[in-house]
Amino acid sequence: MIDGLKNSPLIPTWAAWPVAITTVIAFYGIIILLLVGFWKAKIMEIGLWCTTALLLVFTLYVAAIMTVAPYRPCICIGMDEKLGLGWGAHLLLNGALLAVAWSTTLLYYAYKELFATSEAPSQPLKNGKF
Repeated sequence: MIDGLKNSPLIPTWAAWPVAITTVIAFYGIIILLLVGFWKAKIMEIGLWCTTALLLVFTLYVAAIMTVAPYRPCICIGMDEKLGLGWGAHLLLNGALLAVAWSTTLLYYAYKELFATSEAPSQPLKNGKF
């Protein structure tokens, strides 16, 4: 991963190590947030937004490689050789995954809104009786 980042025209060579470590920590942090989020709804919300943000950063990076970079490095993880994906297909894949992440976040809010009213009684209790 670090060697691939060193070949990037957009990331300085000295920043390859910090970017790689930050990315790995972010991945594991998001996994923890989403797992803990099954018990704490607010943490799930944070995890979904972090997932969407990280995918947005990756998608913008791929778009920048395709538009403003002086050259396009190899994808360096084997996607181009094994799956036949170049940078254009990689951008489409990231765009589709970004749409899924964003949709999941919106569906979470819709679910929360739909079932928020079912937690409270619709009629106030009279004398403790239903």
